[in-house]
Amino acid sequence: MADYTPSSGNVFKDLGLPSPDEKLAKAKLAYKINRLIVDQKMTQKEAANFLGISQSKMTALRNGRLKNFSIDYLGSLLGKLDPHIDPNAEGYVQRAIEAYHKGEYDNAIDDLTKAIELDPSISQLYLARGMAYQQKDEYNSAIEDATKVLELNPDNVEAYKHRGLAYQSKGEYDRAIADFTKAIELDPDDTNTYCGRGNAYQSRGDYDHSKGDYNRAIKDFTKAIELNRNDARAYSGRGTAYQSKGEHNRAIEDANKAIELNPQDVRVHNHRGLIYYYKGDYDRAIEDYTKAVSLDPNYARAYNNRGTVYCEKGDYDRGIVEFNRAVQLNPDFAEAYYNRSVAYKIKGLVDLAIVDLNKAIQLKPNYADVYKKLWEAWLPSKEVHKEAQSNQATAGNWGRNSTTPFRNANENVPAMNLPEGIAVMQALP
Repeated sequence: MADYTPSSGNVFKDLGLPSPDEKLAKAKLAYKINRLIVDQKMTQKEAANFLGISQSKMTALRNGRLKNFSIDYLGSLLGKLDPHIDPNAEGYVQRAIEAYHKGEYDNAIDDLTKAIELDPSISQLYLARGMAYQQKDEYNSAIEDATKVLELNPDNVEAYKHRGLAYQSKGEYDRAIADFTKAIELDPDDTNTYCGRGNAYQSRGDYDHSKGDYNRAIKDFTKAIELNRNDARAYSGRGTAYQSKGEHNRAIEDANKAIELNPQDVRVHNHRGLIYYYKGDYDRAIEDYTKAVSLDPNYARAYNNRGTVYCEKGDYDRGIVEFNRAVQLNPDFAEAYYNRSVAYKIKGLVDLAIVDLNKAIQLKPNYADVYKKLWEAWLPSKEVHKEAQSNQATAGNWGRNSTTPFRNANENVPAMNLPEGIAVMQALP
């Protein structure tokens, strides 16, 4: 069999041409223009006259020679052919789509904002921009955009789902659950929404240790599995809820099923590692976290979790190395700073510990009181701290308590795959 290289989805990028995203956006606009010309049964001369361009430019446009055409100019030509398309909004949207898929969320937001300024009545533009804000962890902006969508279209299921995800990310679990519940009322057969609400119940249960919420989470994940028995996320989410209830064997069964369905998903390996951690099987937990980082060397959460296991085993130096890697990959990773602060304090590096604790609080001010109370409860005095220095078992207990709550509370499966959701942008009129 001949060797081949999978396409990136952008032929200009595959060919190594400069500015491939811009070239692809222009090609898509040119295709739409030429398609409308054919649909309207215009000759090339008639099209040139209608668009107000020369025959030579019309020929270049028909043949895909777009070097002398800007995205804005192509958008204006498209607007002339179809009065329902804003002269420039389409070009901004096409460029935003390319930027989003490339991970350039700031550029996507800028272009979508320009498109919104040109036509503020298109709800999907706000939805798409909110998704980009969500990717940047700018949850308040994501919520504002989803709320705007609902003002324009009160029955938009995607807006409720995305706003629910943003509320969950902010730790506003009651609001998240309310939004996911509304989305389920509007579309009771969407597995993503049941997973989203299950995650919100799971997170709320982790926050206030309510087994009732864990049961609700299990019910939602089970419903998602009934709707789609090949949904690895649902099995993984249900496994996490079982683990929170202390039902480790059921949790492992679900985690194994999730890995069977999607062995390349770093998150499911990460989740099974978490379950092994709670079972006290630290070596297997490390194996799963190591597998996760082998699949994705930039997966910061797995480094953080592996660091907590090393701390459990009393190897705080190695744990700190893992936390270092986690915050290097994700400088806004509050839990990793918090975990490293505890490891530093146990080692007697109090000044460094305080810096990390303050950083964690700065990144997640909603958790400030929780962080401080836990810190004070675990390490209440210099005398106890000195005892920990001379008593490894005491230090080990502190490490166990310090890392558990925030690994658990932040290990839920994402409610939906945002990159897939970008299809709403491609569906614009």
